[in-house]
Amino acid sequence: VYGRMQYDYDQYDDAIIMKSDGMPTYHLANVVDDHDMGVTHCIRGMEWLTSLPRHEQIYKNMDWTPPVWMHLPLLYTDNGVKLSKRHGHSNVEWYKERGYLPDAL
Repeated sequence: VYGRMQYDYDQYDDAIIMKSDGMPTYHLANVVDDHDMGVTHCIRGMEWLTSLPRHEQIYKNMDWTPPVWMHLPLLYTDNGVKLSKRHGHSNVEWYKERGYLPDAL
């Protein structure tokens, strides 16, 4: 959607991938999880676009093939609230009850 993205990785510092309590950060956990599950395509909201360089770098350092990424614009309710799981918007029934057509989803 946003076209091909290119980054100068020299502009990024080394990513923290392990927290002080020994737990992996979101970035490391996300990449390892997607790799382990064999994810080949990842569609996510544009708020994650800034994480892409870090995720690509982790894939590169692990010598893994990254998935094809697509970042989509965020969707908002009529009240300007971002659609989210937190507010129950991730359930297909929510859309069905409001008259959304299956092809629209």
